[in-house]
Amino acid sequence: CHLCLDTRMPGNNISRAEAAERSSHLSIKHYEVLLDVSGGAESFIATTKVSFDCNKVGYESFIDAVGKRIISATLNGQSVDVSNYDGESVFLKNLQASNELVIEIEAIYSKSGEGLQRSVDPVDNEVYLYSQGETAFIRNMYPCFWWDDLWLNESFAEWSSYLALVEATKFKNSWAGFNAERKNWAYRQDQLSSTHPIATDMVDIDTVKANFDGITYAKGASVLHQLVAHVGRDNFIKGLQKYFAKHAFKNTVLSDLLVELEATSGRDLSSWVSTWLQTSGVNTLRPVIESDSESYKSIAIKQEAPKIPAGSTELRPHRAAVGLYDLKDGQLLRRKSVELDITGDLTQVKELSGEKLADLILINDHDLTYAKIRFDDRSIATLKAHLGKLNDGLSRALCWSAAWDMFRDAELSATDFIEIALTGLAGEDDITTVTALMTQLNTAVEIYASDKNRDALREKVAGALLSLLKSAKAGSDHQLQFARSYAALAHTKEQGAEIRNLLDGKFQGLKIDADLRWHLILCLVERGMSSRAEIDAELERDNTLTGALSHERCIAAFPTLEAKEAAFKKATEDESITNWSRLSAIQGYNRPIQRHLHEGFVDRYFDLILETYNTKSYEVSTSIIDLLYPSYLISTQTLAKTDAWLNGPGKDSHPTLRRHILEAKDSLERALRVRAIDK
Repeated sequence: CHLCLDTRMPGNNISRAEAAERSSHLSIKHYEVLLDVSGGAESFIATTKVSFDCNKVGYESFIDAVGKRIISATLNGQSVDVSNYDGESVFLKNLQASNELVIEIEAIYSKSGEGLQRSVDPVDNEVYLYSQGETAFIRNMYPCFWWDDLWLNESFAEWSSYLALVEATKFKNSWAGFNAERKNWAYRQDQLSSTHPIATDMVDIDTVKANFDGITYAKGASVLHQLVAHVGRDNFIKGLQKYFAKHAFKNTVLSDLLVELEATSGRDLSSWVSTWLQTSGVNTLRPVIESDSESYKSIAIKQEAPKIPAGSTELRPHRAAVGLYDLKDGQLLRRKSVELDITGDLTQVKELSGEKLADLILINDHDLTYAKIRFDDRSIATLKAHLGKLNDGLSRALCWSAAWDMFRDAELSATDFIEIALTGLAGEDDITTVTALMTQLNTAVEIYASDKNRDALREKVAGALLSLLKSAKAGSDHQLQFARSYAALAHTKEQGAEIRNLLDGKFQGLKIDADLRWHLILCLVERGMSSRAEIDAELERDNTLTGALSHERCIAAFPTLEAKEAAFKKATEDESITNWSRLSAIQGYNRPIQRHLHEGFVDRYFDLILETYNTKSYEVSTSIIDLLYPSYLISTQTLAKTDAWLNGPGKDSHPTLRRHILEAKDSLERALRVRAIDK
């Protein structure tokens, strides 16, 4: 059930202008909601009382009321005509200065992940209810009338949460985790053809939905971190304090915050806002070095405009640091770090002139700015052999991130990246970084390796991970991550047999809980090394909701065309299942080592996505569209079929649907470029 007076037009996409017009007339006092969930498994009764004012007597509006049927509706004690109720909206006429609306509605429990959901736990047979929604204190620090400053809500929440982790908890290395997980998401999103400014023009709700992404969240947080460096930490905190005091319990816009930051820092932020918040893409920073055999004559930073969006000439101001690192006693140690303003095309780092040659020059030392970084040849040679010896977790994260980005830009082959990763992995003690690296190694093998090298690289990576697994501290998070990743990449029969040894508890200290058991069984199933009897027995052992979903995932993962057919139909045609069940079927279907079984489904996928988007909820449709795209069939044939849909059936489809397919196409084209250099 969803009840709201001014969120969107009935069945349509409300614009900012329409919302502003209606907001100028309506003012909500409060809601009272009573839910009766005793009526059965399919529906519930919601009684809602809304008290609100209207400054235009006689004004007409509507309320969103999503449900099966309206039981009763009164406005100011008079019955409301609901004969034209469409399952979404109730129209309201002749509003008074003060109004009370009471609606009783029969609503359907959701299965899509949106709204109120009902489930029965098979273990205790108790009914559990879940409602999608959140109360986020930090996000409420930046309340706003419309969604134009959405990025500031989400970005500030993200940035401040990591700041709190570093400065108020034991997790002092959390900025390394931010770089490995969140910032890499931002870099990836910002290099898609769908990239957009952080502060984009949110003209309507459809635009808003399309922009809940890595730019709104992670790039926004990264740029806030740069703003802190730009105005100074103390000035930033003082500005925040003045902002909170002045605007407590009020709606605000970005300029309200900027006024306070300009006052405390003495900096005019108008040009900073223009380039960082209102333009797209990520700059690249490269070292330009002149040296003799012993020392640097000069070090400069060359800034390049973003490659995407095409034609960008944007060069931004960066408050950043440049660090020199030396190999000493088996460690790669920071010798000196210089903070400076990088502007324009070329910036000299004057304080480093005359310094002795370093083994590593690290641009964006301390990760203050948001930019792709590159290395000189001497530094690349150092990283290939000694990345894991860097004694600073954030510095390692920066180097890992840069190596991954160079790889994705086809400046390193899959073979070279895997060599760097496996060499440095043994020295990585940050578990968040290790977890990110496990995902990257899997992607390197399954997406970016050439067809002729993939199997050999999979076997090589699995072998290295098995060695790391055997040497990892018993019971450690590292041991667990190496176990999970090894099982996912095991290639030979001998390596597959080790998955069975893991499941049987033959690795000292490794806790085989239900989640890990299901993961290991899934890896056995997709390799044809398990049976239906085994997964049925496992479900009896773990007869929970998560156990049932894992069981469904395993059924879909059997290496047969029949299993793939059943999973594809379940995901795309069965309206009775929950979206969690749908996701399990898709995850079992879409196993990278079974890509040959996906070939017969490509045309069927493109035939159904338009109707899927137009007839199913956003959560359900995007699960199908994103996760069933043939992402492991990396070929010019898949690219041609993608283009054929975009230029044919999808030519005039909804922009949000086209965006999802265009982003999939971007990823496919990138994979083809990277594969081409993996000779």
